[in-house]
Amino acid sequence: MMKCDLQNVKKILDILCYWILPLTLLVISFAVPDAEVFRLLGKAAMILLIIILFISPLATITQWRSLRIILGFRRQLGIAIFWLAFFHTAGFIYVQDLTQTILYFDLGYHLFYGAVAMLGMTLLAVTSNNRAVGYLRRHWKKVQAITYPVFFLVLIHASMASGEWKKLIVFGGAYIILKVVAWQMVKQRGKSKLK
Repeated sequence: MMKCDLQNVKKILDILCYWILPLTLLVISFAVPDAEVFRLLGKAAMILLIIILFISPLATITQWRSLRIILGFRRQLGIAIFWLAFFHTAGFIYVQDLTQTILYFDLGYHLFYGAVAMLGMTLLAVTSNNRAVGYLRRHWKKVQAITYPVFFLVLIHASMASGEWKKLIVFGGAYIILKVVAWQMVKQRGKSKLK
């Protein structure tokens, strides 16, 4: 794929993720205010978050060009994750009348982890634009690094909500293993370049 084609794809994804997706989710939320719809939005956000986070270490390990290309669309995919998570959250607050703030401060309840993850995703979304990158400069990557705790908070939230810990163990464990392997490979490649 040529650079010009990738720029066009980015422009299309920008329109989809910044405008069409939130408007579509807004219409769906009002047309079908159902807990199952909002549950599916949460699952979609989690799956997309897993995919987006797994791509980076897999690209490092496999050196596949196609994975490197997908990495160039992380910002747009991150915005899509935010909108899916936002409507998941807002929808459940509305449908299940979860307006009592005390519910969000109980560490033994899945809403705490979901709320903290949503706060993190909001910060990530607000700083996922060129203006924020320019303003934050060298600190931008540090801010974006909260993606990692957000990922584990999402897994804890989903695991507690479903009553099973498979998601956290499988996806969390696999991600840690992939990151360690990728880090070792980068370290090894650095040593071989010095020789």
